[in-house]
Amino acid sequence: MARRVVLIDGTASSRILLSSKLRAGGYIVDQAATEAEGLERISEHLPDAVIISDDSVPAPTQVAAILKSPPRPLSVPVLVIAPSGADTDEPSLADAVIPCPVNETLLMARLRSVIRVRDMEEELLLRSKTYRELGLAEAQAEFAVQGKVLCASAPDQRPFHLSASSANTWNWVRIDTVIATLDGCGPQDLVVLDLRGDLAAASTLSLLAELRCRTETRHACIFVVLPNGSEDLAAMALDLGASDIALGLPPPAAMTARVERLIKQKRRFERLRRQASDGMQLAITDPLTGLHNRRYAMSHLEAMCQRSGRSRRPFALMILDLDRFKSDNDTYGHAAGDAVLKAVAHRLQDNLRSVDLLARFGGEEFLVAMPETSETEAHTVAERLCRKVAETCIVLDDGRQIAVTLSIGLAVRGAAGADSATDVVKKALQDADQALYGSKAQGRNTVTISFRAA
Repeated sequence: MARRVVLIDGTASSRILLSSKLRAGGYIVDQAATEAEGLERISEHLPDAVIISDDSVPAPTQVAAILKSPPRPLSVPVLVIAPSGADTDEPSLADAVIPCPVNETLLMARLRSVIRVRDMEEELLLRSKTYRELGLAEAQAEFAVQGKVLCASAPDQRPFHLSASSANTWNWVRIDTVIATLDGCGPQDLVVLDLRGDLAAASTLSLLAELRCRTETRHACIFVVLPNGSEDLAAMALDLGASDIALGLPPPAAMTARVERLIKQKRRFERLRRQASDGMQLAITDPLTGLHNRRYAMSHLEAMCQRSGRSRRPFALMILDLDRFKSDNDTYGHAAGDAVLKAVAHRLQDNLRSVDLLARFGGEEFLVAMPETSETEAHTVAERLCRKVAETCIVLDDGRQIAVTLSIGLAVRGAAGADSATDVVKKALQDADQALYGSKAQGRNTVTISFRAA
């Protein structure tokens, strides 16, 4: 679905020009001339990001403070466009600062980057919340420990200076030895690629892809420092997975602040991943397929419904049933039936997004829940699942082959309105189940959408 941005800019001509660029990039843009008007737009439709023009809004703090204040219920990234010649050190409440005049390529890359980070955090928060509500994971205390930072620069590039407040462990290496250095050095919290003196910075950016594949740096934040005027390279770095970029070296205090912010971000994601991992191990899962069971699915669905109410975006729910499973069980035996269930579970999992929930709902029934998914998108996915399950027979250990098909009932729901999340989920499940009967009546191996789907 199209991403939504709230743009706050007091200058009408600037606001119109920037809005047209954002719309050309596929974004839905809600315009506002003041911060107060911007807050109204945010309350009407929760955006994916907020862009504030510092030139026309001298103190862009009200919106950012509300969006960033504990317990950070909205988690909306804020980008500030700073006036030309102003101090562009990142303010604590902004996720990124875009220098003015605005480079369109860099702006779009920054926007994609902060939204990507927000989506990752939302997914981890949703899973962590579900586990805690089930009593399967506890909030973990955060201890202040030194961060491990690996800084790589060109051989002739002098190391930059940090403020005295920096208390992390730094390892300085040449950029052409950074990959070899990683062997045996353990997980890193931050990697700084200082490319100011690298005339081949574009080719050096290929290191980003390599760093994202390495165990030591897969989840590390990556900070890329480029020469002034390298906006296109900066945009490329962000799209390749850089967590932050700088054009020219920030002053020591600002550099230290940005390093500390990135390390805190890495620690936060690390903690959420650990909570999700611990909860997953403790959760009651289906012992046969390894999928989540009905108990987890119901709690997760309610959390997904509540999120849909905040974002004003629909979620899709499918009930999938193996056709003629009882007959296959009677013909081939229960061991063969178990093999079929496991094989189907794997095929379904391979054709869903990481944010989607797949659960065994009971017997030969599965459930799929997809956040922020329209009816058209969900229908396309459901048809693909039917096709992927049916296109290849399942081969048993003794060589026998079983042809398997699926029938699917689909329901799509939007904001809960006056109904509670529990009631919305209950009705959606009833509608999806009724639609499943429709698929069976139409001859099986098909998808039926609930007539009440929204």
